Amino acid sequence: MGYLICVNTLGTINKIKPMDNENHFFRFGCEKELALELCLYLEKEIARILKMKKFCNIMVPGGNSPIVFFKQFSKSCVHWEKVKIFLSDERFLPKNHTNRNDKNFSDNFSFSGNHPVFHNIPVELGLDKGISSYRKILDNESMDIVVLGLGEDGHIASLFPNCNSLNSSESCFIVRNSAKLPKKRISVGMTTIRRASKRIILVIGKSKRKLLEEMHPNPSKPFTLVGNADFYIA
Repeated sequence: MGYLICVNTLGTINKIKPMDNENHFFRFGCEKELALELCLYLEKEIARILKMKKFCNIMVPGGNSPIVFFKQFSKSCVHWEKVKIFLSDERFLPKNHTNRNDKNFSDNFSFSGNHPVFHNIPVELGLDKGISSYRKILDNESMDIVVLGLGEDGHIASLFPNCNSLNSSESCFIVRNSAKLPKKRISVGMTTIRRASKRIILVIGKSKRKLLEEMHPNPSKPFTLVGNADFYIA
């Protein structure tokens, strides 16, 4: 049985009440507190994984939600040369475009020492070549940790409400008519997310927190389909 968990401004974790599933909810006073606590957890988890494997595979979200997290995570005490980082989705935009997710990552993830292996989604090659390239990588990897952002409509990555690819078994797929601009994207599939050993969802903002009132599986809220997850809330 899981627990609804509250974290106060000092970072103390208190169990509030049992839940009917294995989702866990961590509430913070602001994004910075969330990022600090999450990065402390990831440091320990990466160290644990690297005792068993040569590399730790982590998938990170796009959009604006992870910016504070990225800045904090890049300061973490981690053997970065043993970490592979993957993007959950990418927008069909020219290379180095300010709205691309890989640009957002590189602008906010700075290192003073060793760098991780970063796998971007090369949409600049075109959607067909871009997805072929990324699929070859994903099909030969498994995620240890997936960190996802939550959209106001309940989407994660570029898996939008009621999209036809929610039930796809493909590791990633082309989005041609996204509910948000730009319409064309490449996104990892639900199969890739579900196969991860650990799933973490960032819930930042009042409108997104309200989505957590309804947690039963629902294709109109794709985040409810990922399986058990830890929700970091601010």
